[in-house]
Amino acid sequence: MTVSLSLQFIVPTSDLHGGIRLPLELAEWLTDNGWLTRVVGPGTRPNWHDAAVPWFSTDVDGSSIPRADVTIATFHTTVAPALRSNSAHLFHLCQGYEGSHPEYGEIMDAIDTAYRAPIPKLLVSRHLEAVLKGRYPDCNCHFIGEAVDPRIFFPLGFRRDAAPLRIGLVGTFEARVKGIREGLEGLHIARERGLEIEVHRASAEACLDEETALGVTDVFHHRLPTVKMPEFYAGIDALLFPSTEQEGFGLPVLEAMSCGVPVAHSDIPSLEVIPEGASLRFPAGDAEAIADAVRRLTDPETRSRLRRGGLTAVDEFRPHSLVTRLEEALRNEGCPMP
Repeated sequence: MTVSLSLQFIVPTSDLHGGIRLPLELAEWLTDNGWLTRVVGPGTRPNWHDAAVPWFSTDVDGSSIPRADVTIATFHTTVAPALRSNSAHLFHLCQGYEGSHPEYGEIMDAIDTAYRAPIPKLLVSRHLEAVLKGRYPDCNCHFIGEAVDPRIFFPLGFRRDAAPLRIGLVGTFEARVKGIREGLEGLHIARERGLEIEVHRASAEACLDEETALGVTDVFHHRLPTVKMPEFYAGIDALLFPSTEQEGFGLPVLEAMSCGVPVAHSDIPSLEVIPEGASLRFPAGDAEAIADAVRRLTDPETRSRLRRGGLTAVDEFRPHSLVTRLEEALRNEGCPMP
C-alpha cells in the first residue's frame, strides 16, 4: 500500500521573485511523484505563477507553522520557522548564499545562525558547497541543481532579420548581484561603436529614475508573470545576463535557452555548468567585454550556433532530473518515500 507523505516549503514572501518560483515549481513537480505538497508563506497565493499546489497563508515569524513529514526552508529567515514546525525531517534549500551579498552585511549574525542550524542544505549550484563549507565546515550539503519546465518555456520562433538587434536584460536594477547597471553600460558602449541595438528589460520592480537617466532601455516590462516570459524571450534576438559571481544560479539563462534564444552571460562559478559553445561568456562587471559580446551577437551564424547549442544544453536541466536528485538527497537523510 502506497503511503502519502507531506512535504512543504516555507517561503519569506509571496511577491514576484525567482527564489519563490522554484519552491512553487518544486512543490508541483513533487506532487507528480506522489507527494502531498504545499507552500507556506505570508499573504495570499502568488498571482504571478500558476502553481497547482495548496498555499498555506501564515505569518512565518509567528508560531503557527504547520507540521509536515518534510519541511524545507528556502531563505535564511525561514530556517527558524522550519525548526518551529517540529517536522520529522528538515532541510534548507540554498539558491545562493546571502552572506556573500554586501547589502546583507549588517545582518550577518542572523545569517550565520541560520546556516549553522544542523539541517542538511540542498544546493542549486555545485559551487555553493565550497562557499558554505568555507564558513561553516560542518554543514551537510546535497547538490540538486536547477531546472526549467519545457511545458512553459519552449521556442515560439525567432526573427530572421534581426535589425536592430533586440537584446533582453532580466533582473532588478537595484540588486547589485544582477549586474544590470554594468549590462546597460556595456550596451551603451556597443551603441557608441555603431551597433544598432534595441534594449528590452524585464524586472519584478518598476523602472527606477536612475535606470531611465542612463538612456539605454527602450522597452521596459514590469512584473511579467511566468506564463508571459516566453513571449518576452520570443520578442528578443539574444539575452544578456551580466550577474556577478554572487549569483546563486541564473534561471533566465536556462529559460532563454529553452526558448531557443542565444545567450551571452558573465563567466561566474554558478554558470560553469553551461557547456562550452552553448553560450558566449565575458568577465563579470566588464562593460567593454559586454560590448564585444554584443557585437558578436550581431552575426546571424553566431546566433544560429548558440541557438542550437542552448537547446541541446538545456536538456540536462529538466524537472525530472531535479526531482530525482532532490528525492535522492531526502532518501540519503533517512526520509521515507511515497
